[in-house]
Amino acid sequence: MAFNFRLQPLLNLKEQKKEILQMELAQKTKYYMKLLGDLKVVRDQKNASMLKFDNDLKKGITSHELSFNLEVISFYNTKEISHLKTISLFEKEISQLKKKILDSHREVKIIQKLKERDMERYTAEESAQEQKQTDELTNLKYARNI
Repeated sequence: MAFNFRLQPLLNLKEQKKEILQMELAQKTKYYMKLLGDLKVVRDQKNASMLKFDNDLKKGITSHELSFNLEVISFYNTKEISHLKTISLFEKEISQLKKKILDSHREVKIIQKLKERDMERYTAEESAQEQKQTDELTNLKYARNI
């Protein structure tokens, strides 16, 4: 008689769920890293615009150029704030995913422990069954010799 774990389909599903969550975490982390790179680019562009603005102010600029430079800096500030909000949302999502993965890992470990216990119980029963058969054979041989 072969060992058959009654919760194997559940264990398979939990392991599959864990793998899916890990893939989702990898995708979100990859996109999060892209967002951080984009934020750095926006900040670099903003700093370059501010340096240009400072240099233009020192040289002397018209009111039209002044308003244009201020609009550019304002645009980069808005873009930076937008990126920061998106990054913050992704940080929360990544944190929640990590918690889900941890919960999923715990569930898998619990079911695996149950499987191990069932396997130990099964092997103990098999061993007892074999011992019983051996004892019966020994008793039969002994009875024949008497």
